[in-house]
Amino acid sequence: MKYLFSYSPLGVFCSARGALILCPREAYELSQKSFIWEIARVEGVRGVRYMRKGGRETRKRTRKKLWNSQTGQLWLGLLFLGIVVAALIPFWINGQRQEARGQETIRVLMPSGDVCTMALEEYVIGVVAAEMPANFEMEALKAQGVASRTFAARRIAAALAGGTEYDVDTTTATQVWRSDEQLRERWGADYEGNRAKIAGAVRQTCGQVLMFEHTLATTAFFSNTGRLPTESSDDVWGGSLSYLSSVSSPESEGPEGGGYVRQKSMKVKEFLRALNIQSGTGLGASDIKVLERTTAGRIARISVAGHEIKGTDFRKALELASTDVEWEIREGKIYLTTFGYGHGVGLSQYGAQNMALQGRGYEAILAHYYQGTELNQIDKVAHEEADM
Repeated sequence: MKYLFSYSPLGVFCSARGALILCPREAYELSQKSFIWEIARVEGVRGVRYMRKGGRETRKRTRKKLWNSQTGQLWLGLLFLGIVVAALIPFWINGQRQEARGQETIRVLMPSGDVCTMALEEYVIGVVAAEMPANFEMEALKAQGVASRTFAARRIAAALAGGTEYDVDTTTATQVWRSDEQLRERWGADYEGNRAKIAGAVRQTCGQVLMFEHTLATTAFFSNTGRLPTESSDDVWGGSLSYLSSVSSPESEGPEGGGYVRQKSMKVKEFLRALNIQSGTGLGASDIKVLERTTAGRIARISVAGHEIKGTDFRKALELASTDVEWEIREGKIYLTTFGYGHGVGLSQYGAQNMALQGRGYEAILAHYYQGTELNQIDKVAHEEADM
């Protein structure tokens, strides 16, 4: 029976039927030969091997046969399987985490009064679709998705601690949300494309939330900052959060900037009535004075006919777009011009769009509007809270 073998530093000689182990010295001696040896196996596994060259037999005792062919193939197969499993484990773990993120749920109070439990990621799709135009850049949509998911996560945690029956509703009291039926009606023929785009943005940020010092951030957002920087939370709500400070925002005038200049007019009597002010002498230009402005430049306190009013209350009572207001009184009417739309705290949606158009990614957009925060995964947040 003929076998081919070759030298290795460990003295292993491989054949078609198995492997023979020789001591290093024997291996070296055989390696000096440049021809093929015939190996006649004349005894069992523990027996003597006879090697001959050109008909002359040379007796050499070899070590025990390491394994037969079937056992060797089995061990090699098991080794290969182990390597494959070890390589796939990280992918399996990541898949389990992705699945766990997709299984997070949220309880939504519907306009009908019913509470609907749905997957958190599906809820976020409905929020992004309701809160941001579908034709915005992908990176702006991703930023909105992370902000909306973080807001929802905070609400879930608060509801769990407070024992309430629902986490969010579908209005601006929490976050605006729209069902697929509402979106079909709103978008018409563009429904499939718009929903697929927004779902893709949400999926690419699946499970991502913003954290500040190991706590879910308050991710306030609004439409448009207008001609001024964003507001600090302290100026608007009275609670100081360092990551909700006043920052610049790259808004642009016109349709691209959300049409941030808006005008509204009403009779002076209606104006005073809306502010719950009684005045029998009418109202002149000198009767309205700004007492204090915020760090960003919007109205913090204003005096109307001697009555001091907070800027946020002034805006709410008159249903104005923002607290960046100019006015003019003539012929018994007051003409109000506002700049920007929303409370001005946190992420500006049109600012995010313009940053995306400039090539900035969603991470950079979030880092700009929520300074000092960091991205994390919602499953890790849950584990950290459970350990505390």
